[in-house]
Amino acid sequence: MHTAAEKMADNLRLAIARVYRIGSSKGITHRKHAMLWLLQVFALTAGLYGCQVWATFSLTYDSSVTTRAHVLHLGFLKKLLGVKKGTDTHCVLRETGQMPIFFYWFSCTIRFWNSLLSSNNPLLEKNVRADLLLANRIDTWTYQVLHALQD
Repeated sequence: MHTAAEKMADNLRLAIARVYRIGSSKGITHRKHAMLWLLQVFALTAGLYGCQVWATFSLTYDSSVTTRAHVLHLGFLKKLLGVKKGTDTHCVLRETGQMPIFFYWFSCTIRFWNSLLSSNNPLLEKNVRADLLLANRIDTWTYQVLHALQD
């Protein structure tokens, strides 16, 4: 796993621990809806930190299910619902109204991509054009984003 992806997962893990601490201090750990709101506010935002750059290797569902961040996200949801660890991912996400974490990464990355394309900065425009010329190389950021768009 990439070091940057591990850092993102650590941020998410610490934020989930913060959600549990806040829920315990307020006495709302038994209220699933409130805990989901805390997850949205604190944990997912921490899990999105730097995803525009670091998470491009896992912008599709198939490539994201092996990431630690995905496992942490689902682990929180399964514990909140009180279901077995083997419960189907899609059922848990549907029941909680959550999206897979890659969806949040993908939307942030596309917003970042759109802001790059609509920038008025000439230096940034040159960098984007140069990166587009390298889009056929597998190890580039642009290739990973374009590959995710095709999937």
